[in-house]
Amino acid sequence: FSNSSNLYPDKLDDELKKMVDEIFYSHKIGHTKDESESYQYIENKLGCKSNEILHIGDSLENDYFNPIKNGWNAIFYGKKDDIKCISNLGEILNYLD
Repeated sequence: FSNSSNLYPDKLDDELKKMVDEIFYSHKIGHTKDESESYQYIENKLGCKSNEILHIGDSLENDYFNPIKNGWNAIFYGKKDDIKCISNLGEILNYLD
């Protein structure tokens, strides 16, 4: 789930689609990461409950706190002592059950 606009080429989307279930852009769904409607939209689209979704990103507010506030699991891609965080994608395995 990204707040970015069409900054990335479709080829990048093709590579990402190999690793994730779906890619959502706020400009396409009509809501940003600040709005709870965006999380509800994505849950409905994926057919998932909020606690079944893991969001990973590099913005504390948009990619960690907002998803958690909306019932999602989140990991911060960066360094922060008091939250779940990773410095490389391989570290995700440390948080998966």
